Amino acid sequence: MSIFGKDIGNNICALITFADGRSPPVIAALEESKLPFGERFKFNNSGLYESNNERERNSLSKIFWEMGIASFKSLFDHLDTLTQRSLQLTTSVLNERMRLEGTVQNLQPKLDAGLMKLDQLNNVITIFEANETIIAANKNFTYKEKKIKMKQYDLPHGQHVTNCIDCTFTCHENCRYADNEKKRKCKTMDTNGNCKVCPDKCFWDRHANTPHIFKLEEVEVTGTYNEMKQKFESAAKEKLTHEQLLDNMRDEIEIMADAIVDMMLVIVDCNEKLAQIALQPSPLTMTDYIDLMIEDEKQQKKSGYMARIESLNVMKKRSRVLVEGKSFLEQSCIVDPKKEGLVTKAVKSAKEVVKNFRKVFGF
Repeated sequence: MSIFGKDIGNNICALITFADGRSPPVIAALEESKLPFGERFKFNNSGLYESNNERERNSLSKIFWEMGIASFKSLFDHLDTLTQRSLQLTTSVLNERMRLEGTVQNLQPKLDAGLMKLDQLNNVITIFEANETIIAANKNFTYKEKKIKMKQYDLPHGQHVTNCIDCTFTCHENCRYADNEKKRKCKTMDTNGNCKVCPDKCFWDRHANTPHIFKLEEVEVTGTYNEMKQKFESAAKEKLTHEQLLDNMRDEIEIMADAIVDMMLVIVDCNEKLAQIALQPSPLTMTDYIDLMIEDEKQQKKSGYMARIESLNVMKKRSRVLVEGKSFLEQSCIVDPKKEGLVTKAVKSAKEVVKNFRKVFGF
């Protein structure tokens, strides 16, 4: 039902089998499901399989047969009364669903990497807070941290991909089209020939089948307090005390969290648009989507998954505050950590969100 447009609703009929005279029990289930089932027609198909031999025929077979014929006549008479409907709206539903899937495919690895980077900065703050005395005595204080880097991996022979040349990004890991001249047919391309997956939504001819793929991964590196301090002083364009550095790092975390929330809002916005045109949509709320991400983290158990789950739970609480106050989607709000109350925030376009995400996170 979720693939059809709402205008198809009145043209749907329920054909109910093994219905012997009385109201079929399945009607209660249909009503409970809220599915549009329009007119209903009862059938008992047992008459179709009865023998033509008089001696072997069940005495009720004729009744079942006549019941079926009457139902078929009623069905065909009803079909003649229905208004023909174009599948244009259904096409819109399918296109929107494809856009949603393409957006999710693009955003999911970025969200994962963003959560990793968020946790990394949190960990560095914890290290700096715990070693304040040592840092005061030794500005060259070093520590271990994990960073997100794009890594290149060779592909096995015979596997084809669609990589964006400009974004250095793998848009489709297993593409059926090995010929670069046919990349427009790749499922990641929209009807205008633009990629739905790569960060800059590049044109199809900026994509190629290469013998490698790109993946964002965590790598452990050694950092120094001075390097981190200089980085934030450069951004602030002033010298920072230890406490000011920590405050600026916490502000950076809030900026990252907002960028991640923006990405989630794009997913929710896609579902909202789908709900407006689909006959039986199943839109995800903000908290639903976060729950799915948490469940995925629990199942995959990749390095640092517990910390990412903790960050997701914080975001879940943030979204719940908004939902309880007023509909999150109607208001498109998030909590501004520096101000009391709610701050209205319009849902941005996917392209705008991805560009801002790259600016904040660097990938």
